[in-house]
Amino acid sequence: MASHTTIIKNRSYGKDMPAIGFIGVGNMGSAMIASIAAKTTFTIAAFDVHSAKLDELTAAFPSSVAKVSSNKEVVQRAEI
Repeated sequence: MASHTTIIKNRSYGKDMPAIGFIGVGNMGSAMIASIAAKTTFTIAAFDVHSAKLDELTAAFPSSVAKVSSNKEVVQRAEI
């Protein structure tokens, strides 16, 4: 697993990072998405049947977090 230093280094050099997918954005998922979006250049595709928390995340991190319409779309977009 990459350390925080490695993540910052990757952001500094602008390397392409793989897309991450999240299905379910509850208490734990929303915290994980916010942490990843704040610290890395990963693109995050996320889906949840209750979209309130996901709407907050897409507003807070518009260039990192994408709200998608289904579990299938998460799988199609994400590499991790």
